[in-house]
Amino acid sequence: MKKLLVILLSVLCLSGLMLAQTEKQVGAKVLTEDLGKAFVTLQVDFTISMSFTMWEEDYNEEYSEKMQLLPVTIISKDGLAISVSGADVKSGIADEMEEMLESQGMSEYVENFSCNVQVEKMVYVMADGREIPAEIAYVDVQNDVSVLRPVEKAGGDFTFIDVKNSATPELLTEILTPLRTIAELGHPLVVVPDYITGIASEPKDYYIAGRNTRNLTDGITCFTVDGKFIGMQVGFKANLGRDSQNFIEVDSTEPTVILPAKYIVEILGNVK
Repeated sequence: MKKLLVILLSVLCLSGLMLAQTEKQVGAKVLTEDLGKAFVTLQVDFTISMSFTMWEEDYNEEYSEKMQLLPVTIISKDGLAISVSGADVKSGIADEMEEMLESQGMSEYVENFSCNVQVEKMVYVMADGREIPAEIAYVDVQNDVSVLRPVEKAGGDFTFIDVKNSATPELLTEILTPLRTIAELGHPLVVVPDYITGIASEPKDYYIAGRNTRNLTDGITCFTVDGKFIGMQVGFKANLGRDSQNFIEVDSTEPTVILPAKYIVEILGNVK
């Protein structure tokens, strides 16, 4: 009898494991095959021109940069998309340069500082490698979210994620995170499995994912195993301020959090 009970328990455990694995596989298939084209990347080419006076000598510098591809998730059939606020290089870099001067104690030595960023190219890089010109529609720096849109209408509707089809995860809820990889590999879409390992409620609601997800770049979007939208991973400092210490310690000097779907929906309400 005991042997039979052990066998029965083993079968039940194995069945549960296979069911959980099947759910992940179904969710991953939906995200990669049915909705995979909604996960694209953003390329921004730009030129930075700086001028300033230091120790009574004038300086003029100019150089070109190509931003490494940022994750972008398309959220409407017209091509509206979300990413992190860093997509707005035009204002973001100028602000960062001024903050850097102040943080390093150089602002008292530098006069007439000017930083101009000229965007030469901003495009969605689609799953098939096509480039679609895009522009910034709205930026919420506090929440580290930018909203983008195509400059011109595409030939047809975009594949998109419905951000209102969302879920509120609990602690240890399984999540899936799609991420499009580099062009050299043919832009394949990978899906990273993980768990919600923490939930914060101050100064607003945030989710903290496990190491698998936190080690990925900001701007990725996260989903439940049945494909419901959870939120987007964003920068911690952008939300809570430079001097904030009231947050869970994670293995990064710039920890990341998942901004819940409800805040994404609110931000989209500001887009005109």
